[in-house]
Amino acid sequence: SGNYRKKVHNQFIKSASILDTTANVAEVLRYQQTLVVLAEIYVRQLRKALKERKKLFFSQDVLNALNEKVITDFANRRAQYDKETNFGQSMTKQMEWEFIIKRELRELDEFAYE
Repeated sequence: SGNYRKKVHNQFIKSASILDTTANVAEVLRYQQTLVVLAEIYVRQLRKALKERKKLFFSQDVLNALNEKVITDFANRRAQYDKETNFGQSMTKQMEWEFIIKRELRELDEFAYE
């Protein structure tokens, strides 16, 4: 249905998260926040894919395949982000990633759920 915006969402579960207070807390928090925003890109991509296919018949298998692709793409991108920024510890790379992520997010503004 056209209700894909409400049903596809990026959720942060505060009670299931931890923060290493033995490290630079500001740096770790920035890294974690960037991961949430990076995940939002992939949520928006899934919404976009659903909108583009909304006139087609969807079976659960098709929906599962789309979801699995987005999850895999996000996992690969996260691994790249983790490696390039050394888990947010390389401030130069962290700032480069934040710039790229903000640009990609803006490109998918149409698929935001506010």
